[in-house]
Amino acid sequence: MNPEYWMAHFRYEPPPRGMPTAFGIVTACNPGGSIAPEFANEAADQALVARIDASGWQKFRVIGGSEDFSHAEPGWGVVASGGLAALLVLGREFHQVAIYWVAEDQIFLCDCSPGSSPVLIARWEDRARVRS
Repeated sequence: MNPEYWMAHFRYEPPPRGMPTAFGIVTACNPGGSIAPEFANEAADQALVARIDASGWQKFRVIGGSEDFSHAEPGWGVVASGGLAALLVLGREFHQVAIYWVAEDQIFLCDCSPGSSPVLIARWEDRARVRS
């Protein structure tokens, strides 16, 4: 797994109903950890939105990236009825190496490989900012 995943920072648009206490962060960009062309990432993001909406899950925009956001990937904060397990399936469906799980102000890095365990990486308030 790319070591930069451990150092991710986030910018987000708060959902209208307020921040959920637990949610996942999933992107469809750069499947398999390989850089994809912008048009492919945009199409994958649209497919991810359609999949989330079809599931009836709450979503809000979250951009993940390096601390200075010189590298950034658009993704979604997702509140799924099946919790982390459902979001890991979603991550695998979109060929992601990992997703993030946020619960009680803690960010966990979750390898999408079956049988992997979430690893605590940081506090949400230390790595996340409202998008301006």
